[in-house]
Amino acid sequence: MFLSNELPFQQAFDWATQRQHIQGLMGMRNLVVGPISEEFIFRACMVAIVANSGARSYVMIFVLPLVFGIAHINHAYESYVKKGRTRQALLGAAAMAAFQLLYTTLFGWFATFLFLRTSNLIAPCLCHTFCNMMGFPDVTNIQYFGRWKKWLYLTFILGMVLFGVLLQPLTNPAWYGDEESSAYWQITMGAPVPQDP
Repeated sequence: MFLSNELPFQQAFDWATQRQHIQGLMGMRNLVVGPISEEFIFRACMVAIVANSGARSYVMIFVLPLVFGIAHINHAYESYVKKGRTRQALLGAAAMAAFQLLYTTLFGWFATFLFLRTSNLIAPCLCHTFCNMMGFPDVTNIQYFGRWKKWLYLTFILGMVLFGVLLQPLTNPAWYGDEESSAYWQITMGAPVPQDP
């Protein structure tokens, strides 16, 4: 965004276009209602039920987000109908569904991890809103930045490395109360949950 001058107060940034993305029913759905309702259902409700059922931690972290990913497959059907219900449209919709299942499941793993570590919905909701606002990173446009291309690839790699290194320390349950208050993380780690006196 910086190199293409699309950040606020840069030459190619257009406030009117940004307002259209944020305001209106689609903006409210994508940035407010969708993230809050989906995180409430898939994190607060489903994780709480599975955590209290005695299921293993991998079920909460890996299986529940798969359900979250499957819940987004309806977009493939929309694409299939929109493109004329042809064989080509079906193949395109299937490829889109597979890719969307992959990245929504990966995001579900991350959001579930955040919920388990922090025991609140604020972090998953904010991350969900941010992801909906930014969209999937478009690495294909890197080819248009000539001499900056290798630096852009390097920043993608550096970003992934920093994400991996900083994920545990920046989600430390002690930052969101003491570690005993993060009941979900204790259940995930197999520790007994403190009981009220």
